[in-house]
Amino acid sequence: EGIEALPTFFELYAAERLVGTLQDAMSYALSVYGQRSAFCRRLLDRQDEFFFLVRVLLENATLRSSHASFSEAVYGMRRVAQSRSSRRVPQGPPTMLTPAQRKLSLVLLTLAPFLKAKLMAMYKSSVSEEVGEDGDGDEETDLSAAAAILPLLKQGRYSQAVKAIS
Repeated sequence: EGIEALPTFFELYAAERLVGTLQDAMSYALSVYGQRSAFCRRLLDRQDEFFFLVRVLLENATLRSSHASFSEAVYGMRRVAQSRSSRRVPQGPPTMLTPAQRKLSLVLLTLAPFLKAKLMAMYKSSVSEEVGEDGDGDEETDLSAAAAILPLLKQGRYSQAVKAIS
């Protein structure tokens, strides 16, 4: 169990992109079925919440069964508990995630991206409303405001981003 046990760069990259691809595929499927079904059209209107619910169920099941997120489990990776006292990799067999670590992983895997998407949607709608109201408004000002808020969202400082929007 040396270097061969570590995931490759391509596995990590693919695991990172898998959930976004899954969401795009689900949105496309809902839009296609939404042409025939009113229920699918309603789901398409609330697709962020629907995908959040699906993702919570999916991630919870894979965290319980394989101690990994869905995308990590696809590539055979798994999460290992790390004690707070020792930051180095423990010798011997890896320890399983505790229930508290699984819950924290579930929140970070599902709730954080959901809130980020909702904040971005709120920001985009407020920017489009401002542009729609002004009509001949200064586009450079709008772009500079977007450029100021995007780094805050990427750094995870959501409360500061909301304050900057209002």
